[in-house]
Amino acid sequence: MWLVKAKPFFVLGSLAVLIQAVSGWWDVFSHRIEFVDEDPLLNPAHVGLFAGVLLLSVSVSRKAGGPVRPSGLGLLRLFVIIQLMSGVANEIIHRIPHLEAVLDFYIHSLFTLGMLLASLLLFVGASLSYLVTGRVGRDLVMLWSISMSGAALWLISSGSILYLFHQNMTATALMLGFIASIILNTATAASMRVGVAALTSATYFTASYLVLVLYAGVNPYPPSGPSTVLLVESMVALIAVKAGRVKTSLLSGGALYGLLTEIIYYPMLGRPWTVIEASMWGLIGGILGALPILLLGGHISQLYRSKIPVV
Repeated sequence: MWLVKAKPFFVLGSLAVLIQAVSGWWDVFSHRIEFVDEDPLLNPAHVGLFAGVLLLSVSVSRKAGGPVRPSGLGLLRLFVIIQLMSGVANEIIHRIPHLEAVLDFYIHSLFTLGMLLASLLLFVGASLSYLVTGRVGRDLVMLWSISMSGAALWLISSGSILYLFHQNMTATALMLGFIASIILNTATAASMRVGVAALTSATYFTASYLVLVLYAGVNPYPPSGPSTVLLVESMVALIAVKAGRVKTSLLSGGALYGLLTEIIYYPMLGRPWTVIEASMWGLIGGILGALPILLLGGHISQLYRSKIPVV
């Protein structure tokens, strides 16, 4: 019953952070394409960002019970306040050139941090809430929330990594692999359904492809992520259920998620290193991303005793 009461919170919150994540990517490239010398208040990307903040504010105002304890809900409200304050500050400093030169990076970083923490809290909250109920395969609303908040977390994290470490191949490949592994492995382990990680991946790749290729004009790359993720998910489920080796399946899945992320992204990144180098670091990042999930291996093993159904 408590999960049913909390559904509106997770649905609205997950949709809000996904809107913010897509708008954040859009905003970065809009300043390279349309708004190079100016930053108008009604920049469509800014409208999307504030629409996400507004929807997130609505979600935290509801009396969501159960899995969202008062401390967790309080943290999310804090992240909303951080976004509101930094968003308003951003609009102010853009009208004061000498302040913009000094504070622009820090205010944008604060807003991004608010989005990142909000999406992380929602993703972890939705995953744990679904996991502890044991309602395997019967709550598509919560599975949707896991996928949407996971895609948002992936978009914000990878966007930040590419922005901050674009000149460091090792750090970029390692962290992209780590993020893909931990998010997709968490979605698989929490939902116990083949297809949830693939839906997360499909949402992520659709959003990034629309912004990067159709809007920013990056060289087209095959959007093959969801299909490869679905194959890895199926392998994880097969090893976990048929062979009963849950930890092995999750570690293997994490490694493949990291590896495949680099192979899929390599044509788009266009960095001055070979695909083998990028894939090697992505593989290592994927293994590291699987390790936190393995700490829950004992509990997950009990839940994997039943066959994992396909969405």
